[in-house]
Amino acid sequence: MEARPETDPDDLGPIFLPKAMPVTIKCPACKAPNDTGPNCRRCKADLAVLFQIEDQRHTLIRTAEAAIAASDTRKALAKAQSADQLRRDPESVRLLACASLLRGDYAEALRLYSLADDSPSPA
Repeated sequence: MEARPETDPDDLGPIFLPKAMPVTIKCPACKAPNDTGPNCRRCKADLAVLFQIEDQRHTLIRTAEAAIAASDTRKALAKAQSADQLRRDPESVRLLACASLLRGDYAEALRLYSLADDSPSPA
């Protein structure tokens, strides 16, 4: 079996899934919305870990997209599940639906696709 070359998620260019919008992180201490880090703009709480989690999630999403483009459905599903566990939103649910569809799990793909519109939006 021929090995597929690894695809760098940052070299992908446009893919069929919509790209994530910048995430605003709500400070757990004062509830202020923050677009940049690592400290809260209002109370100066350290939000570095929350921004790192969002960066990790973004990398997982891009890697799952690359795996779908390379027809590596097992990797796509694993990366999409990991991203969804970090934070569920319509993007991660649609990615799970695409991976399920490509794996031939049509019932799960339909269930996830119908959930995508009901997923909570990033706050």
